[in-house]
Amino acid sequence: MTPSSPLPFHCGGAVDPARKVYVARETDRRLLELLRRGNHCNLHAGRQAGKTSLMMRARDLLRGEGHWCLEAEFSVLFNEGSMEEGLLRLARHLCAQAKRNTDGSLKFSGIRRARDDSAGRMLARLLERLADAVPEGGRLYLMWDELDILMRFPPNESAAFFLALREFLQRPDRHNSRLVLLLVSVLTPNEIVTTWETGGISIGFFRDLPLPFFTDSPEVRNQLVAQGFPDRNPGVMDGVVSEVLQLTGGQPFLTALACQELQFSTDPKDALQQLQQDLLRAPRSIAQNHLFGVRKQLMDMGDRLFGILQLFRRVVRGERITRGQGGWDAASLENIGLLRLGDDDRYRIANPIYQARFDDAWVQELMKDRETHSLPKQFHTGQRLFSRRIALIFCGGTAGMITRDGHSTFQGAREILLDFARQELDRIAEVESHPLYELDGINMMPEQWRGVADFIHEWWDHYDGFVVAHGTDTLAYTASAVAFMLGRVGKPVVFTGAQTTIDVPHGDTRHNLIRACYAAAHPQAVPETQVCFNDLVLRAVRTEKADDRLFHGFHSPGWPPLARVTENFLPDYRVWLEGGAPLRLDYRPHIAPDILLITLAPGLRPAPFQSLLEHAATAGHPYHGLIITTPGLGNIPSEEPYNFRPLIQDAVAADIPVLISSQVPINPYTQEQYEMASVPARYGAIPAGNLTVAAALTKFAWVIGNVDREEEPGNRLERIKARMRHNFIGEEGEYAGQAY
Repeated sequence: MTPSSPLPFHCGGAVDPARKVYVARETDRRLLELLRRGNHCNLHAGRQAGKTSLMMRARDLLRGEGHWCLEAEFSVLFNEGSMEEGLLRLARHLCAQAKRNTDGSLKFSGIRRARDDSAGRMLARLLERLADAVPEGGRLYLMWDELDILMRFPPNESAAFFLALREFLQRPDRHNSRLVLLLVSVLTPNEIVTTWETGGISIGFFRDLPLPFFTDSPEVRNQLVAQGFPDRNPGVMDGVVSEVLQLTGGQPFLTALACQELQFSTDPKDALQQLQQDLLRAPRSIAQNHLFGVRKQLMDMGDRLFGILQLFRRVVRGERITRGQGGWDAASLENIGLLRLGDDDRYRIANPIYQARFDDAWVQELMKDRETHSLPKQFHTGQRLFSRRIALIFCGGTAGMITRDGHSTFQGAREILLDFARQELDRIAEVESHPLYELDGINMMPEQWRGVADFIHEWWDHYDGFVVAHGTDTLAYTASAVAFMLGRVGKPVVFTGAQTTIDVPHGDTRHNLIRACYAAAHPQAVPETQVCFNDLVLRAVRTEKADDRLFHGFHSPGWPPLARVTENFLPDYRVWLEGGAPLRLDYRPHIAPDILLITLAPGLRPAPFQSLLEHAATAGHPYHGLIITTPGLGNIPSEEPYNFRPLIQDAVAADIPVLISSQVPINPYTQEQYEMASVPARYGAIPAGNLTVAAALTKFAWVIGNVDREEEPGNRLERIKARMRHNFIGEEGEYAGQAY
């Protein structure tokens, strides 16, 4: 029997399955099944992963079944102008396509933009006219590709687009059954508008369909060999193709590129060896354009880029990052195709090519490019008070917002804040602004703590001080966590926030940013991680939020202010850390991710928490630590059914350290004299002394995170207990002197 002619491998653009090698995946079957049922779907994967090819294949099959299908490439229609102009182009495109491809059986008129028309209303009208054009009992499939282009618009506009889509498709009327949408993108709609509160774009109607890379499985290898190498020895080519899939990690474009090189070689095995050298080490390999495309995907991430790169670099350096720890940044890297999740729930670089090409130096280069291209230059407008260079890091919160229609919003705030920095802060020192996050304080999680600390560590030698503008709700937590991660510092790291937005004339954003930069740039600046709020400069690990309305929003129970900002800067050297700072940062950024915190109150029972600990351990994700905060000195209920003492014993027996902290400021020396407060320690718990709740949580997570990374002899719980008793950066103890 004469072997059939090999089909060519297609490297770039959509694949025609009738003329080129096409590898069907489980997602092919699943997508068609869902679309035929009338489910709206979001197909997402990295660039050159086969999304458009799958969309086109589904389109052709559905058309063959007698359905109407209209597709649109958003990167062409929305690449310039406003969202409204893009919608007008989309309407014209769909109208023209309907005339060409439906034999006149699907007719609808375009839309016009009325005065003061919003993008949401225009999109709803377009969808209504499309649905009205579908005859009774018919169905129209809309397939919209390259939706990531919507990230070029402000977050509120992108969010309005998806929210209008959701609202229309959830209507309980005839329109809903006539239209089926397939959205194709790199990121999911939720990730595209991650900085804007939407309540979840996909919840309720969009079926999430990630498109995975090829697997090194018999099903995939058989398709590649049968279509691309039908004239070769199947046994030999099966082994060669397996090596290709391991080299590329199954990335479809890289796999096609490699197979294309091997297809007409006289000795595929020898050619594969040469190809490996090219892909892994050659300065300019045949995959150069693809690698540049990956780089561009990252650069298009905007303000999210720094956090994404920091997480990627942690994986590059071999750090164990699980799905639960990775958050949005890891999910985005997984969607782009740079990371894959292993069977052990740990992220790894997607393939050896990326591992060789996208190393630590490459990440550093991208970070510097981000700083060069994305940040506005600061222009000196006059005489500065101090000749120092300060990094102002914006994380969001009220200090990063403005007020519109009675609501606080990030939309439009950045330009105002950057202009304020140029006009006002530049008079104090050379202040360079770095928008790192646009998050409400309540959304600043351990991943963001690490992001802030990584940024400061990365740029430590470039600046004389750092100011972090942050939401007030969790400011004490982030400031404490960063303080522990950085250790003793020889420069000021100043956290601040605000109770009002910057456009409130009598508010505190302007004052707090000015005073924080002043405190960071002053020749007598406090060389610690600190919080500057109103006129007080407080040690970060001693700070608590005291009020949500008054401009004196923070206090420091148990330790006096380190300085005051008045007409002059008034440092109190007596309460600063003694001994100075090391020449280099002793940077230890590891935080244990899963700490269970129980806030005791009368009537609270331990049984649900016992079940929670047992369930987590059974599921293979045990808690790393347990904190119990008490209303007083540390005494724990002992009467049934409220007795928490057995819970402490069981946790310690399961190698889970337990910390007993207080919900109120206490005298740690009195605690030792109080019998009831000393009982938990006899069961193995660790007393937190007079640590604030924020300092207790972050220190505990930091100590556990670092102990668990070390390979030192000795009992783990004893090492954690010993370090919790150590006063690292002035987080413990009472000041016996007289404060200013």
